[in-house]
Amino acid sequence: QDSINKFFPKMLKKMAYEPPYTTDEVYLFGVKTSYPGFGALPEKERAKILKAKLLEFVTPKVREYESQMGVKKPYRVRVRSMESRYGVNSQRTHALTFTTALAHYAPETIISVVVHELAHDFVFNHSDSFYQIVYRFCPNYDLLHAKLRKHHYE
Repeated sequence: QDSINKFFPKMLKKMAYEPPYTTDEVYLFGVKTSYPGFGALPEKERAKILKAKLLEFVTPKVREYESQMGVKKPYRVRVRSMESRYGVNSQRTHALTFTTALAHYAPETIISVVVHELAHDFVFNHSDSFYQIVYRFCPNYDLLHAKLRKHHYE
């Protein structure tokens, strides 16, 4: 009984999850786009396509927000498949890494992740002072972060 009460809501949530693509359509930057055969491609091929598209989009956004936020040294920008994170700021390599799955989301949602990761240049935790920086450059961060968690691509 306890196991059912614990895991059933999670199971329902997973069952309700709508993937960002079908065989012939894919959400790209928040827009359902015709892409014949996309869903039939092997996972590595889909990831390669999304990586290229996201890298092309996110790199200039990182540069734009580095300038706006006053980041002193430009970051290397990378994209790779990640299961549990949308972005990572590595102090050791001075690189920002974004998950390929972000390519499905609307531009403003992606930008909220860029701002979040760049805010770590100033505060490397999730304290109030960190979120003050995030909200200064992304006032509707809560709404956009909720879209990520709920897989609202548009």
